[in-house]
Amino acid sequence: MTIQLLKALRGTTPEKRKKQLAQMGKKMKINKISKSQSNKLHKTYRKVKISENPPALDMFEVNEQAGLNAYLFQGDINLDDKQIAEFTASAKSSSRRKRQIQNSALYWPDKTVYYYFDPGLGTNMQQITTEAMEYLQQNTCVKFVMNDTATNRVKIINGVGCYSNVGMLGGEQTLSLGSGCELVGTAAHELSHTLGVFHTQMRSDRDEYVTIDLTDVSVSSEPNFYKMTAEESTNLVDYEYGSFMHYSGRAFSTGVDSIVPKDPLMVYTMGGRVVSFLDIKMLNEHYTCSCPTTLNCANGGYSNPSDCTACICPWGFGGTLCDERADTGCGSELTATGTWQQSNYSFGDLTNSQTARPRFMYCTHWIKAPVGKQIQFRIDAAQYHQCQYACPFGGLEPKLKADVTMTQAR
Repeated sequence: MTIQLLKALRGTTPEKRKKQLAQMGKKMKINKISKSQSNKLHKTYRKVKISENPPALDMFEVNEQAGLNAYLFQGDINLDDKQIAEFTASAKSSSRRKRQIQNSALYWPDKTVYYYFDPGLGTNMQQITTEAMEYLQQNTCVKFVMNDTATNRVKIINGVGCYSNVGMLGGEQTLSLGSGCELVGTAAHELSHTLGVFHTQMRSDRDEYVTIDLTDVSVSSEPNFYKMTAEESTNLVDYEYGSFMHYSGRAFSTGVDSIVPKDPLMVYTMGGRVVSFLDIKMLNEHYTCSCPTTLNCANGGYSNPSDCTACICPWGFGGTLCDERADTGCGSELTATGTWQQSNYSFGDLTNSQTARPRFMYCTHWIKAPVGKQIQFRIDAAQYHQCQYACPFGGLEPKLKADVTMTQAR
């Protein structure tokens, strides 16, 4: 085991932590479905031909290959001794302990996270991490300040794998962004853990939105699908399939999907690493970010606590009040008529590269129609498409539902 992980465990040995998590896992009871229920379940959603090109490894797969699963909770969370004790007690149905888990995800005082980069962290990963911090800062009231002498601080290292503590623990804590973690979305995911956020599929209401199927999940990985109770879980926004804090459908499974959405169209939306509109809103709710006066933002937008003269808008919308098409440097507007029209769009890497890029780009296209008319569209052909869970190489997300604040089917 690496020296970095040993230090990240804050005084606990790897073998002790492995034993603690194993004991905690035995206390966590996860509801299981039968084989016949599993067979029926996997007939409810569309199957697509997954591209033969090897998919980009998800952070959880990176950690699994690094042999970290036995030392981390849910694949990338480095719990401390106190949090493990509270989760273990919670599994025994202690109401007092259940309430404490919420408090164990400690907030950072003054909404400020102090951090510094370990000298071993390369300049590219430092830039990626800085971009993630800047994006979170520009859309929330949370601040990231470089300071290697602050009493409470985060040391960001080039460790083995991608992992973080949850919340502020006190003193120096570690966030690892090693090989395989070179995505802005991955850095933002781990930073959100640092800010006190757990994974989406842990929410107390998750069974209303997904079905967990442990058919092809190892016994040792079953605790990764632990669900918080209503006392533990703080559900600040609607359940978001497209959250960058959500597992993919294939998480920890060697066969059939382990997470199946109740909305069958959302199978390939789960597990993305793009920070969604509701992800940002959840962080703002978590840290009670607000503006002294609010703007009349359209389409579910709200005043940006980082810049109260502008709105934070759902994907696809922009302008000061979210009533314009998002200006992302690409995209177009088309007026629908009573006859079919054809449009060709190109974006991304036309060389058909199989390399996952560290930054995402997106284009917004609007199709307009007269009031009272419905729009029809179809996709006749797609060149260089690479179908993978969570669409890591690119995808199309039509806004088909009335609630445009939610990530929709990809």
